[in-house]
Amino acid sequence: RAIADGGWFLSPQSVQLSEAGVLQQVKGGRMQWEWSAFMARDESSTMHYLFIEPGQCVLLPKAALPPEAHALIRRHVPAAPSAGKAEPANRNARPPAAS
Repeated sequence: RAIADGGWFLSPQSVQLSEAGVLQQVKGGRMQWEWSAFMARDESSTMHYLFIEPGQCVLLPKAALPPEAHALIRRHVPAAPSAGKAEPANRNARPPAAS
C-alpha cells in the first residue's frame, strides 16, 4: 500500500491559511509554505490542489476550510493553465467493478 493506515497522511490534521501562506500540522510534524511556493492551483467540487511541483500538490478539502480561506487561495495562487477544462484522469477514479 502506498498509504499506511496509521501514517501521517490519514491521521488527523489541521490547516491554517493566512496572508503569509499555509500552515499544515500533521502527526509528527508541521509543514509551512509561503504562497510563492505554489506554482499553480486547481480544484474539484470537494478539493483544492495547490501544486508545489507539476506532479506534487498539497490537498486541501474544501469542507474543512472557512469561506475566507478559499478567497486567499484564489488570490495568491495562479490557476493552472488547464484549470476548468478537464478533470485529471485519476482525480475521480473509481476501482473497476469486480467481475
